[in-house]
Amino acid sequence: REERNQVSSPRWASWNLGVFICIRCAGIHRNLGVHISRVKSVNLDQWTPEQIQCMQDMGNTKARHFYEANLPEHFRRPQTDQAVEFFIRDKYEKKKYVDKNANSGITITTSDVAAPLPSSPSLSNTAEKSKLEREKDRRKDEKKRGKYQEKPITLEKVKM
Repeated sequence: REERNQVSSPRWASWNLGVFICIRCAGIHRNLGVHISRVKSVNLDQWTPEQIQCMQDMGNTKARHFYEANLPEHFRRPQTDQAVEFFIRDKYEKKKYVDKNANSGITITTSDVAAPLPSSPSLSNTAEKSKLEREKDRRKDEKKRGKYQEKPITLEKVKM
């Protein structure tokens, strides 16, 4: 099936969620907003080491275990575009199937894409906020002095 081929060779990823996705799901993820999902092309976009690390830390299997921990036993995956969008929104935006007692392993990163919102639950820890702010300030200072040169690389060049 065409659908299975898309999943077996994804060309897109939501790097902050750490999952590879097909082009159909990439469009839906983009509509979720960058505060939920940050989509990049695997081979067309430039990737920072930080973004690659997010992908390596999570991956589709780990993400599925986390985001689908409480999926009903005989759940049938949606087929229509609208049903797929509702499922993705339930899964990532509402976190409907997440085991609330589990640790996601998802880390918020400082990035040139978009900074996390201060109201993000994973940033509630003051020490973590300070660390991110110090890193951001360090990068700003290095950029001013011309020392900071982040060299983005494509994800295809990295072995997973």
